[in-house]
Formats: sequence, C-alpha cells, structure tokens
Amino acid sequence: MDTIVVYIENENKHFNLVKSLEMLEIPHHRLYEGCDWKGMFHKLQIYVDGLSQLDNEWVILSDSRDVLFYKNIDEINNVYQTYFSDKDIVIQGEDAESGDVYFRITDMKRYSFSDTLYKYPCSGLIMGKRKVIIDFFKEIIDKVPTEWAIADQPAVEWGMANLNYNLSLDTECRLFQQMGMGDYSGVNFNLHFNKNFIKNTHTNTEPCVFHGAGGTFLNQVWKIINKKY
Repeated sequence: MDTIVVYIENENKHFNLVKSLEMLEIPHHRLYEGCDWKGMFHKLQIYVDGLSQLDNEWVILSDSRDVLFYKNIDEINNVYQTYFSDKDIVIQGEDAESGDVYFRITDMKRYSFSDTLYKYPCSGLIMGKRKVIIDFFKEIIDKVPTEWAIADQPAVEWGMANLNYNLSLDTECRLFQQMGMGDYSGVNFNLHFNKNFIKNTHTNTEPCVFHGAGGTFLNQVWKIINKKY
C-alpha cells in the first residue's frame, strides 16, 4: 500500500503533526498553503481538488493541529489490511453523542452506525482509496441537504448514512483514537499509557493515530512518542 497522509493547514500550526510523521518516516502532503479560508464545509472541496493531483492509491486524511501519529505506515497499512481489507474507506469512530460543535448548536440528531461505544463518525481522520474518497466527497457536495452542509463533519456523517459506498466506522479504535472532546472532559478514561504502548482497555486495541478533537492536549501521547516518561 502506497499510503500518504494528506492534511489541510493554512496557518503553520501543524508542527507537532509533522514532527510525528517525520519521526516515523511517514510520507505526507500539505494542502491549502497560503489560500483564503472559506469555512469548514469547503474542506471537502479542498480535499477533492488536492487528492485529484496525487497518484497514490491509498491516503489518510488527517486534521492538522490536534493529531499525532503513533505507529509507522507499515503498521497502519497492516491494520487496514487485517481488519478492513474489504472496505474502500474507514472513518474514525468517537463516543460523544454531542460530538462536533455543529451538533451542539443545532437541532440535528447524529447518526449512529453500531451498538458499540465508538458508534459516531468523526471526519478528522479518514483512510481509504483516494479515488473512492474523491467520488464520496463529490457526491456529498452535490447532494447534502443545506442544513447538513454547515461543515465537513455533519456533511460526512450524512453521506455515510445516505450514500452507497463500501465504508466502515473504526468502532474498535484499531486505526484512530479520539482523546476526548476538549471543552467537555478532555479525557478518555479508556486509555492506558506506559512506555511500551498506549492501549484502549475498552476495545483491547492499540490505536495507530491519536486525535485530540476539540482541543484536547496530547501531552501524554507526545511523551510516549518521544520516549520521555
């Protein structure tokens, strides 16, 4: 798998993400450098345009300012091939029903996609086939109802529920791990840290990428990555 990490960043606040990628020698590509920001929903079009310029078959779409990669690309690819080989797209799962701020400020009710704890999608981390993701995002942009088109998160969630794509939610946090919702608890009590691994004790898995959605501080993950305990 020729997987490359692709992220959107226009204000140079992504250095921890890039440092983690460089330490693990993970190929990465930055989009939208030096452009005018048009809002959260516009992220989907930025990805469509940017991914169309790449040749890789496999990509990981990553938020930039609050993500740290923990395992190298061979380990990430192996997890995908072992658990998601029959899927074209895998999307991060999260456990917060309130979730993204757009669900907290509107009357929209979230879609849930399993009976597990991590049953809601988060658009901050997505892995899959580049061309399929392009088609998925294009169809969302074309068909999503206006009330769901306020940001990438609700738009992707609507697309998962209403469009016909071969995708999966990472309900066991095998690839992606949410750390907390930041302005709420900011803590994920299912995580166990030691110098050898970071483990989700609820799912009994060792996630590959950590996402501090909502501003959650990733200092403990950063310590393990840098072997400073």
